Amino acid sequence: MEEKSTKERILEEALRLFAKNGYLGTSMNDIARQLGVTKAALYKHYTSKQEILDSIVNRMDSLDYERGKKYEMPQGDSETVIRGYREADTDKIKQITKVQFLHWTEEEFSNCFRKMLMLEQYRDETMAALFQKYLVSGPVSYMETIFKGLTGKEADARQLALDFYGPIFLMYSLYDAADEKEEIIKKHILVYDYQAALDVADSLSAEQTVQYRDLIYQAARRVLLDFANVDKTIQKTKFQCLPVRSSSQRKYFEYALTIDIRLKRGEYVDFIRSITPIVVDLFEMILKKQCGIIVDDYCDQYKRAGQWKRMWSAKKLNGTEVGKVLNSHYQKMGKRFEAKDVYSEHLKILTDHFSSDTHLKQLMEDLRNVESNIRNLAAHEIVSVTDETIKNLTDFYGRDIMSKIKELFGYTEISIRKGYWDSYDEMNRKILEQMSNE
Repeated sequence: MEEKSTKERILEEALRLFAKNGYLGTSMNDIARQLGVTKAALYKHYTSKQEILDSIVNRMDSLDYERGKKYEMPQGDSETVIRGYREADTDKIKQITKVQFLHWTEEEFSNCFRKMLMLEQYRDETMAALFQKYLVSGPVSYMETIFKGLTGKEADARQLALDFYGPIFLMYSLYDAADEKEEIIKKHILVYDYQAALDVADSLSAEQTVQYRDLIYQAARRVLLDFANVDKTIQKTKFQCLPVRSSSQRKYFEYALTIDIRLKRGEYVDFIRSITPIVVDLFEMILKKQCGIIVDDYCDQYKRAGQWKRMWSAKKLNGTEVGKVLNSHYQKMGKRFEAKDVYSEHLKILTDHFSSDTHLKQLMEDLRNVESNIRNLAAHEIVSVTDETIKNLTDFYGRDIMSKIKELFGYTEISIRKGYWDSYDEMNRKILEQMSNE
């Protein structure tokens, strides 16, 4: 029973994402993130995104069958169906028509399925075929068969089917009217889901979104750290959303803001996984400013998977105070320091030795403990991570960890005002203000 419940939850959450971001725009990582589990845990239940889609389609067919039984809709071969409608009174036909409309608009699973097909019909052949089957040619052909049987006039059946179904199909579009879509956009903005907001905005006419579409695009690129396109869009919107202007510094601050957003959205697995890169960068900047040590002076460059990386150089460390500190630390532990990639542990060891700031050392110790106690768990184990999980394993809630990261910035050369940390909320206010001016 538990297995079925888990698979069902995966199916429903995946479909919600497909309806918001499109099937093609949603990855297995996105689904795992939405569920608060690792991708490995997700693969225990579904081996691929295609398998999830196949299960969704099967579920839709089951819902269709169950609905038919519940409301005694004519089912079976064409003759049986035609006979059923011939014997049905007007009220019965009205009820069946209403039930079908509510099925596609009010029932969440079916509504999300319809929206997914609407989004993807022009981008994917499989989706186009499903769109035709469930929402266009399928219903029209079904009704054409019925009208042919009821009237006995094959030539008129097609037109009658179109006359009957056309207004219904139009009502689906009216149901997804602009006002409703703008409310949906606002909801996405408030939870920092800018790509979903942009997808909905792009389903409206350019005239309807002229005042705010570029701002949403700007936000969507910002959260992806795509500064080149952010800067281009700033020239159009005249809204400077990046409080740190230095290109060499803003990437660190903006990355930290994305971590904060993951926390606010309750995406705890991603939050934890995102900590290590910023911790390493901050530790390195602190080591430079507080202790005068430039890590790159003791490293060699190498290429891995087409990207340049760095690692400690035994040659450059030899005979230096930095090399002595690292070697001495590991010798005391009965280990040997190996010239490998630069880790936050190494940087903390050096800061502990060269800095006299006890508060700084404690901050670094706390964040190192977070890394060692939960980061690997979130990255490699099949677990669900909640804020309570974080607290139990680290003694800190997510907000406490984020506060420590914010405090570390004060020890770097990056000048961060308190209000900078609210710049995403300020950006949201700007977007919503422009939407209200429409």
